[in-house]
Amino acid sequence: FTRGDNIALYSCVGKLQDWLNGKEARKVSDGGKASILRCLGRLVDVFGTQLGSGFQESLTIAQKLYKNQSAVVREEALLMLASYVSVCTRDRFACQAQEQSLKLAERASRDKSESVRCASSRLLAAVGFAGGQGLFTNGTAGFDEAVRVCLRGIEDPSRKVAASFSDALGEVTSCTASTSAQAALGACK
Repeated sequence: FTRGDNIALYSCVGKLQDWLNGKEARKVSDGGKASILRCLGRLVDVFGTQLGSGFQESLTIAQKLYKNQSAVVREEALLMLASYVSVCTRDRFACQAQEQSLKLAERASRDKSESVRCASSRLLAAVGFAGGQGLFTNGTAGFDEAVRVCLRGIEDPSRKVAASFSDALGEVTSCTASTSAQAALGACK
C-alpha cells in the first residue's frame, strides 16, 4: 500500500466503519469491537490522510460506542477518534469534529474507568495537536472548556490520569499559536 494503490486499503477501512455502524456489530463481543477499533486507530496512525475522508464516520462510531458498558470499548473508541483527529487537519469536517470531540472528551473525563479518562486526555491532546480550530468556533468558549477539563483532570487522584491531562493541557494551550486557531479567532472578530 505504501507504493501505490490505496483503494483496497480505503475500501477495507470503509467496510470496517460500516460494519461497526451496522447491526452486525451487536453480535460481536466487546473484545472484538475493541480490537477492530484499535485496528482502525493504528491504520490511521500509519497511513493518515491516505485513507480518505472517514473522519465523520469515525466520529459517529466513537459517539455510538462510547455508550457501551465495557470500559475497553469506550477507551478504544476514544483512542481511535484521537488518531483521526490528530491527522485530519484539512478535512472539511475537521472543525466540526474537533468541536464534537471536545464534548465527548469532556463527558469521558468524568468516567469511572481510569483508562477511559486517560483516553479522554489523549483525545483533547489530539485536538490541540491538530491545530484546535474547532475550539474557536464560538469565540474562545471551546478553548476555555478544554482548558477547564484539563485542569480538572490534573486534579484526578490517579497519577497516571493527572499526568496525561497535564500533557493534554500543554497541547491545548499551544494550539493558540497555530495558523488554524488564529484564522478561527480572526473570523470571530
